[in-house]
Amino acid sequence: FMKTDSGLYHPNPLSENYSDVNFYRFIGKIVAKTVYDGEFLDVNFTKSMYKYLLKQEMTLSDLESFDDEVYRNLKQFLENDVTGFDIYFCVDREEFGKITTIDLIPSGRDIEVTNENKHEYAKLFVEYKLLGSVKKQLELFREGFYSIIPYELISYFYDTEFELLVSGMPDIDVDDLRANTIYVGYTSTSNVILWFWQVFEEMQQRQKVLLLQFVTGSSKVPLGGFSHLMGNNGTQLFTIQRLHKSDKLPIAHTCFNTLDLPDYDSIDVLRDKLLFAISECNEGFGIA
Repeated sequence: FMKTDSGLYHPNPLSENYSDVNFYRFIGKIVAKTVYDGEFLDVNFTKSMYKYLLKQEMTLSDLESFDDEVYRNLKQFLENDVTGFDIYFCVDREEFGKITTIDLIPSGRDIEVTNENKHEYAKLFVEYKLLGSVKKQLELFREGFYSIIPYELISYFYDTEFELLVSGMPDIDVDDLRANTIYVGYTSTSNVILWFWQVFEEMQQRQKVLLLQFVTGSSKVPLGGFSHLMGNNGTQLFTIQRLHKSDKLPIAHTCFNTLDLPDYDSIDVLRDKLLFAISECNEGFGIA
């Protein structure tokens, strides 16, 4: 496995060439056995691994905590005119100094990406980056897991819920999180910030974990407390950033552990919007 900058584990694409690649089947069995026995692992996998086990579709936001630079480039690519970008339905893969071109669709290296088909390209690119580049490893992992717990028994879970089955419900120290939160556009005495912490303290434990997953991309509480919270650029504290007055839902940037929180008019509005966001919108945004 490789460890992402945000501290999550994902199969290493180069491990396909090693003789011990079959250990992925064994690891799948270990993960399933701990779930079956009601035990927990002190490890958190990428969201795409949980989704692969659950046979759920990948989204663009799943790429954010895995590779923030690629995520931001692809998001910008989708939001702009791509005419003349000279991009085709293929990706280059480097292995031990050798570059191999992989077609995302048949003869993809000859099919140019246009404004009309760029969303299809992005969907295929995300699937390749998160799944296709480690297909053999993931297939072995899933095969091992299903040999202990069949798919039918986990099919009704969301990936966020399934993560808690594997890693357990963390104990979130509210005082520690609050002491290690920074504000952009707000201060610690802003009404919205005071309301936010009041609502957070009122939350049930599961809701607090959902909020942590929503903002950081994982339920993992750092060893040593929230002062050690990691983002894609190293240590990145929990951040609440001000948005101007709006009825929009809060927005999360998992690679930066940042919550964009509108300047709501009342605690009741903040509570409703925040709870809705973490319970209904933690699946992320699609590509289409």
